[in-house]
Amino acid sequence: MIRTLKTTLLPLVTLAFLLAGCGERHEARSMAQDFMEEHMPMQDYEVVRWSRLDSTFFVTPVALKAMHAEAERSKIVNHRVSYQGYTPKLLFMHGWFAHDRDTVSRTFYFDDKLQGIVGVKRN
Repeated sequence: MIRTLKTTLLPLVTLAFLLAGCGERHEARSMAQDFMEEHMPMQDYEVVRWSRLDSTFFVTPVALKAMHAEAERSKIVNHRVSYQGYTPKLLFMHGWFAHDRDTVSRTFYFDDKLQGIVGVKRN
């Protein structure tokens, strides 16, 4: 009985976790690209690669506010952006893009439920 559980249940559970992780990563990439098209001046770019989706508890509301101000000041975003609300746990993903014969990198921060972007920064 235990051997049957190990040989059938364990691979199924592992597969379910892998598929869930891939789905979240795809959702985050899609959300970041939509954000770039709507709010960022970088129009002609090609995605070089995306990092894996990870999480952090170390970004505070004060740090996010500074990130928003820096994004506007340095013109990473076109205009004042309405971001998703802060959650103590944030998800993040790095993206590398070919743009104007250069490679640029941006980090996108998402709320813990992947409902929206809470911040973006230049790396």
